Amino acid sequence: MTTTVTYDPLGRLFEVVKGAADTRFLYDGDALIAEYDGTGALTNRYVHGADAEADDPLVWYQGSTLATKHYLHADHLWSIVAVTNSTGAPSINSYDEYGLPQTDAATHTINLNSGRFQFTGQAWVGELGMYYYKARIYSPMLGRFLQTDTLGYKDQINPYAYVGDDPVDAVDPSGTSCLTGQEADCGQGQQNQRAESRQKEQQKADDPADAALSNGSIMQAQRGGQNKGERGKAAKPSGTNNPEKKYRPGPTPGTRIFVDPQTGKKIPKPWPQDPRLGGNNKSSMDARSNTGAEIIGGILGVAGLACAILEPCGTVVGGILTVGGVAAAATQ
Repeated sequence: MTTTVTYDPLGRLFEVVKGAADTRFLYDGDALIAEYDGTGALTNRYVHGADAEADDPLVWYQGSTLATKHYLHADHLWSIVAVTNSTGAPSINSYDEYGLPQTDAATHTINLNSGRFQFTGQAWVGELGMYYYKARIYSPMLGRFLQTDTLGYKDQINPYAYVGDDPVDAVDPSGTSCLTGQEADCGQGQQNQRAESRQKEQQKADDPADAALSNGSIMQAQRGGQNKGERGKAAKPSGTNNPEKKYRPGPTPGTRIFVDPQTGKKIPKPWPQDPRLGGNNKSSMDARSNTGAEIIGGILGVAGLACAILEPCGTVVGGILTVGGVAAAATQ
Protein backbone atom coordinates (compact mmCIF):
# COMPACT_ATOMS: atom_id res chain seq x y z
CA MET A 1 0.00 0.00 0.00
CA THR A 2 1.29 3.45 -0.94
CA THR A 3 2.03 6.04 1.73
CA THR A 4 1.90 9.70 0.70
CA VAL A 5 3.89 12.26 2.69
CA THR A 6 3.31 16.02 2.37
CA TYR A 7 5.41 18.88 3.75
CA ASP A 8 4.42 22.47 4.49
CA PRO A 9 6.22 25.53 2.97
CA LEU A 10 8.65 25.56 5.94
CA GLY A 11 9.77 22.01 5.23
CA ARG A 12 7.87 20.46 8.17
CA LEU A 13 5.98 17.20 7.90
CA PHE A 14 2.35 18.24 7.33
CA GLU A 15 0.37 15.17 6.30
CA VAL A 16 0.73 11.40 6.08
CA VAL A 17 -1.86 9.42 4.13
CA LYS A 18 -1.97 5.62 3.94
CA GLY A 19 -5.18 4.07 2.66
CA ALA A 20 -8.09 5.52 4.64
CA ALA A 21 -5.83 6.86 7.40
CA ASP A 22 -5.10 10.59 7.07
CA THR A 23 -3.07 12.39 9.74
CA ARG A 24 -2.21 16.09 9.69
CA PHE A 25 0.22 17.88 12.00
CA LEU A 26 0.26 21.30 13.66
CA TYR A 27 3.48 22.89 14.94
CA ASP A 28 4.72 25.65 17.22
CA GLY A 29 8.05 26.37 15.55
CA ASP A 30 9.53 22.88 15.17
CA ALA A 31 7.58 21.43 18.10
CA LEU A 32 4.67 19.16 17.17
CA ILE A 33 1.71 20.28 19.30
CA ALA A 34 -1.41 18.75 17.70
CA GLU A 35 -2.74 16.15 15.27
CA TYR A 36 -5.93 16.15 13.17
CA ASP A 37 -7.62 13.54 11.04
CA GLY A 38 -8.68 13.95 7.41
CA THR A 39 -11.95 15.64 8.41
CA GLY A 40 -10.16 18.26 10.53
CA ALA A 41 -11.13 16.73 13.89
CA LEU A 42 -8.58 17.10 16.69
CA THR A 43 -7.17 13.72 17.74
CA ASN A 44 -4.07 14.42 19.88
CA ARG A 45 -2.43 17.36 21.65
CA TYR A 46 1.07 17.67 23.12
CA VAL A 47 2.69 19.91 25.73
CA HIS A 48 6.48 20.44 25.58
CA GLY A 49 9.01 21.67 28.11
CA ALA A 50 10.69 25.08 28.16
CA ASP A 51 13.89 24.02 26.34
CA ALA A 52 13.32 25.06 22.73
CA GLU A 53 16.54 23.28 21.64
CA ALA A 54 15.52 19.92 23.10
CA ASP A 55 12.89 17.37 22.12
CA ASP A 56 11.12 17.26 25.47
CA PRO A 57 7.41 16.40 25.14
CA LEU A 58 5.92 16.14 28.62
CA VAL A 59 2.16 15.62 28.36
CA TRP A 60 -0.01 13.92 25.76
CA TYR A 61 -3.77 14.61 25.60
CA GLN A 62 -5.52 11.88 23.66
CA GLY A 63 -8.74 12.74 21.89
CA SER A 64 -10.51 16.04 21.33
CA THR A 65 -10.87 16.87 25.04
CA LEU A 66 -8.51 17.16 28.02
CA ALA A 67 -10.03 14.20 29.83
CA THR A 68 -7.49 11.57 28.73
CA LYS A 69 -4.06 12.75 29.81
CA HIS A 70 -0.78 10.83 29.59
CA TYR A 71 2.61 11.76 31.07
CA LEU A 72 5.74 11.05 29.02
CA HIS A 73 8.95 9.94 30.78
CA ALA A 74 12.33 10.19 29.02
CA ASP A 75 15.77 8.71 29.63
CA HIS A 76 19.19 10.38 29.21
CA LEU A 77 18.85 10.33 25.41
CA TRP A 78 15.38 11.96 25.57
CA SER A 79 13.80 8.65 24.47
CA ILE A 80 10.29 8.16 25.85
CA VAL A 81 10.66 4.99 27.93
CA ALA A 82 7.36 5.11 29.82
CA VAL A 83 3.85 6.52 29.43
CA THR A 84 1.71 6.90 32.55
CA ASN A 85 -1.72 8.22 33.49
CA SER A 86 -3.76 8.68 36.66
CA THR A 87 -5.74 5.46 36.39
CA GLY A 88 -3.62 2.62 35.08
CA ALA A 89 -0.17 1.04 35.19
CA PRO A 90 2.61 2.57 33.11
CA SER A 91 3.16 1.51 29.53
CA ILE A 92 6.83 0.71 28.97
CA ASN A 93 8.58 1.57 25.70
CA SER A 94 11.80 -0.15 24.68
CA TYR A 95 14.14 0.11 21.70
CA ASP A 96 17.30 -1.43 20.35
CA GLU A 97 20.50 0.61 20.03
CA TYR A 98 19.38 2.31 16.80
CA GLY A 99 15.83 3.02 17.95
CA LEU A 100 13.96 0.06 16.51
CA PRO A 101 10.87 -0.25 18.76
CA GLN A 102 9.80 -3.47 20.43
CA THR A 103 7.49 -5.61 18.30
CA ASP A 104 5.25 -8.62 18.74
CA ALA A 105 6.93 -11.98 19.07
CA ALA A 106 4.85 -13.67 16.38
CA THR A 107 5.31 -11.46 13.32
CA HIS A 108 7.73 -8.76 14.51
CA THR A 109 5.67 -6.23 12.57
CA ILE A 110 3.44 -4.70 15.24
CA ASN A 111 4.91 -1.83 17.25
CA LEU A 112 4.19 -2.42 20.94
CA ASN A 113 5.39 1.01 22.07
CA SER A 114 2.92 3.77 22.94
CA GLY A 115 2.62 7.34 21.71
CA ARG A 116 3.79 9.52 18.85
CA PHE A 117 7.10 10.50 20.49
CA GLN A 118 9.48 7.63 21.01
CA PHE A 119 13.22 7.16 20.29
CA THR A 120 15.25 10.26 21.34
CA GLY A 121 11.96 12.15 21.62
CA GLN A 122 11.35 12.10 17.85
CA ALA A 123 8.00 11.57 16.14
CA TRP A 124 7.33 7.98 15.12
CA VAL A 125 5.60 7.72 11.74
CA GLY A 126 3.96 4.33 11.94
CA GLU A 127 2.81 4.41 8.32
CA LEU A 128 6.48 4.43 7.26
CA GLY A 129 7.99 2.53 10.16
CA MET A 130 10.47 5.41 10.53
CA TYR A 131 11.15 8.54 12.58
CA TYR A 132 10.67 12.14 11.52
CA TYR A 133 13.89 14.00 12.48
CA LYS A 134 12.71 17.35 11.06
CA ALA A 135 15.40 17.83 8.39
CA ARG A 136 15.54 14.14 7.46
CA ILE A 137 13.71 10.83 7.81
CA TYR A 138 15.50 8.18 9.88
CA SER A 139 15.13 4.42 9.45
CA PRO A 140 15.88 2.45 12.65
CA MET A 141 15.83 -0.78 10.62
CA LEU A 142 18.75 0.48 8.52
CA GLY A 143 20.31 2.58 11.28
CA ARG A 144 20.77 5.52 8.90
CA PHE A 145 19.03 8.53 7.37
CA LEU A 146 17.32 8.30 4.01
CA GLN A 147 18.62 11.72 2.92
CA THR A 148 22.21 12.96 2.80
CA ASP A 149 23.70 15.30 5.36
CA THR A 150 23.34 18.93 4.31
CA LEU A 151 27.02 19.43 5.25
CA GLY A 152 28.07 16.89 2.66
CA TYR A 153 31.39 15.22 3.49
CA LYS A 154 32.56 18.00 5.82
CA ASP A 155 31.23 16.24 8.90
CA GLN A 156 32.18 12.64 8.05
CA ILE A 157 32.72 10.36 5.08
CA ASN A 158 29.25 8.78 5.26
CA PRO A 159 26.58 11.47 4.66
CA TYR A 160 23.78 9.07 5.64
CA ALA A 161 25.24 7.99 9.00
CA TYR A 162 23.28 8.53 12.19
CA VAL A 163 25.20 10.36 15.00
CA GLY A 164 28.58 9.12 13.79
CA ASP A 165 27.40 5.51 14.32
CA ASP A 166 27.29 6.09 18.09
CA PRO A 167 23.56 5.93 18.95
CA VAL A 168 24.21 4.87 22.56
CA ASP A 169 25.92 8.14 23.49
CA ALA A 170 24.61 10.70 21.00
CA VAL A 171 21.40 12.21 19.68
CA ASP A 172 20.40 14.27 16.67
CA PRO A 173 17.43 16.52 17.54
CA SER A 174 17.20 18.20 14.12
CA GLY A 175 18.64 15.73 11.63
CA THR A 176 21.58 18.09 11.05
CA SER A 177 23.44 18.29 14.40
CA CYS A 178 24.79 15.46 16.48
CA LEU A 179 24.94 16.00 20.24
CA THR A 180 26.87 14.04 22.83
CA GLY A 181 26.25 14.79 26.47
CA GLN A 182 23.44 17.05 25.18
CA GLU A 183 25.91 19.81 24.37
CA ALA A 184 28.63 19.06 21.81
CA ASP A 185 28.57 18.43 18.08
CA CYS A 186 29.92 15.07 16.97
CA GLY A 187 31.09 13.48 13.78
CA GLN A 188 34.87 13.39 13.36
CA GLY A 189 35.09 16.64 11.38
CA GLN A 190 33.19 18.68 13.96
CA GLN A 191 35.02 16.97 16.83
CA ASN A 192 38.29 18.26 15.37
CA GLN A 193 36.86 21.78 14.94
CA ARG A 194 35.61 21.75 18.52
CA ALA A 195 38.99 20.60 19.86
CA GLU A 196 40.83 23.36 17.97
CA SER A 197 38.40 26.00 19.20
CA ARG A 198 38.78 24.91 22.83
CA GLN A 199 42.58 24.86 22.49
CA LYS A 200 42.61 28.44 21.19
CA GLU A 201 40.33 29.63 23.99
CA GLN A 202 42.57 27.93 26.58
CA GLN A 203 45.68 29.57 25.11
CA LYS A 204 44.03 32.99 25.36
CA ALA A 205 43.09 32.31 28.96
CA ASP A 206 46.65 31.21 29.83
CA ASP A 207 48.48 34.02 27.96
CA PRO A 208 47.68 37.61 29.03
CA ALA A 209 49.81 38.92 26.16
CA ASP A 210 47.50 37.25 23.66
CA ALA A 211 44.47 38.57 25.50
CA ALA A 212 45.89 42.10 25.39
CA LEU A 213 46.74 41.78 21.71
CA SER A 214 43.28 40.47 20.80
CA ASN A 215 41.65 43.31 22.71
CA GLY A 216 43.83 45.98 21.03
CA SER A 217 45.39 46.85 24.36
CA ILE A 218 48.82 48.66 24.43
CA MET A 219 50.92 48.70 27.58
CA GLN A 220 53.83 51.07 28.04
CA ALA A 221 56.54 50.60 30.66
CA GLN A 222 58.28 53.08 32.93
CA ARG A 223 61.89 54.19 32.78
CA GLY A 224 63.60 55.45 35.91
CA GLY A 225 60.30 55.93 37.75
CA GLN A 226 58.97 58.31 35.06
CA ASN A 227 55.83 57.44 33.17
CA LYS A 228 56.55 57.06 29.46
CA GLY A 229 52.87 57.17 28.64
CA GLU A 230 49.51 56.19 30.02
CA ARG A 231 49.68 52.64 31.21
CA GLY A 232 47.02 50.41 29.69
CA LYS A 233 44.36 48.72 31.73
CA ALA A 234 44.06 45.00 32.08
CA ALA A 235 41.33 43.69 29.85
CA LYS A 236 38.17 42.91 31.78
CA PRO A 237 37.45 39.19 31.46
CA SER A 238 34.45 38.61 29.25
CA GLY A 239 31.36 37.32 30.99
CA THR A 240 32.54 38.11 34.54
CA ASN A 241 31.87 40.75 37.14
CA ASN A 242 35.51 41.32 37.98
CA PRO A 243 36.50 45.02 38.15
CA GLU A 244 39.15 46.41 35.82
CA LYS A 245 42.62 46.53 37.34
CA LYS A 246 45.51 48.85 36.48
CA TYR A 247 49.06 47.66 35.91
CA ARG A 248 51.79 49.32 38.03
CA PRO A 249 55.50 48.46 38.30
CA GLY A 250 56.37 46.08 41.07
CA PRO A 251 58.93 46.63 43.86
CA THR A 252 61.46 44.39 42.11
CA PRO A 253 62.27 43.69 38.46
CA GLY A 254 60.04 41.04 36.98
CA THR A 255 57.04 41.88 39.14
CA ARG A 256 53.91 43.93 38.71
CA ILE A 257 51.19 45.28 40.98
CA PHE A 258 47.47 45.08 40.41
CA VAL A 259 45.57 48.02 41.92
CA ASP A 260 41.87 47.37 42.33
CA PRO A 261 40.07 50.73 41.71
CA GLN A 262 37.17 49.63 43.90
CA THR A 263 39.04 48.41 46.98
CA GLY A 264 42.40 50.16 46.41
CA LYS A 265 44.16 46.95 47.37
CA LYS A 266 47.66 46.50 45.89
CA ILE A 267 48.61 42.96 44.89
CA PRO A 268 52.19 42.27 43.72
CA LYS A 269 52.41 39.46 41.18
CA PRO A 270 55.16 38.07 38.93
CA TRP A 271 54.84 38.75 35.23
CA PRO A 272 53.98 35.55 33.33
CA GLN A 273 56.70 34.15 31.14
CA ASP A 274 56.28 34.97 27.47
CA PRO A 275 58.25 32.55 25.26
CA ARG A 276 58.25 35.13 22.43
CA LEU A 277 60.65 37.34 24.43
CA GLY A 278 63.35 34.67 24.24
CA GLY A 279 64.21 34.58 27.94
CA ASN A 280 62.96 34.12 31.46
CA ASN A 281 60.67 36.47 33.36
CA LYS A 282 63.49 38.39 35.05
CA SER A 283 65.57 39.16 31.96
CA SER A 284 62.52 40.14 29.97
CA MET A 285 61.22 42.44 32.65
CA ASP A 286 64.68 43.88 33.46
CA ALA A 287 64.85 44.97 29.84
CA ARG A 288 61.41 46.47 30.21
CA SER A 289 62.19 48.40 33.42
CA ASN A 290 65.67 49.61 32.39
CA THR A 291 65.03 50.80 28.86
CA GLY A 292 61.59 52.27 28.85
CA ALA A 293 60.93 50.36 25.64
CA GLU A 294 57.32 49.91 24.71
CA ILE A 295 55.70 46.53 25.02
CA ILE A 296 52.94 46.30 22.40
CA GLY A 297 50.75 43.22 22.53
CA GLY A 298 53.40 41.45 24.63
CA ILE A 299 56.28 42.06 22.12
CA LEU A 300 59.38 44.04 23.16
CA GLY A 301 60.45 46.90 20.90
CA VAL A 302 63.83 46.97 19.11
CA ALA A 303 65.51 48.91 21.90
CA GLY A 304 64.21 46.57 24.57
CA LEU A 305 65.46 43.52 22.70
CA ALA A 306 68.90 45.09 22.21
CA CYS A 307 69.15 45.95 25.90
CA ALA A 308 68.10 42.45 26.88
CA ILE A 309 71.12 41.16 24.92
CA LEU A 310 73.63 43.99 25.57
CA GLU A 311 73.16 44.94 29.23
CA PRO A 312 73.77 47.44 30.73
CA CYS A 313 71.94 49.73 28.33
CA GLY A 314 72.75 53.26 27.31
CA THR A 315 70.45 56.21 26.86
CA VAL A 316 67.20 55.57 25.12
CA VAL A 317 65.85 58.43 23.02
CA GLY A 318 62.39 57.88 21.55
CA GLY A 319 62.73 54.12 22.04
CA ILE A 320 66.05 53.94 20.00
CA LEU A 321 69.47 53.38 21.56
CA THR A 322 71.95 56.23 21.02
CA VAL A 323 75.38 55.53 19.56
CA GLY A 324 76.94 56.11 22.96
CA GLY A 325 74.55 53.69 24.55
CA VAL A 326 75.42 50.95 22.06
CA ALA A 327 79.12 51.63 22.40
CA ALA A 328 78.89 51.61 26.19
CA ALA A 329 77.01 48.34 26.10
CA ALA A 330 79.52 46.80 23.69
CA THR A 331 82.57 47.71 25.81
CA GLN A 332 81.33 46.12 29.01
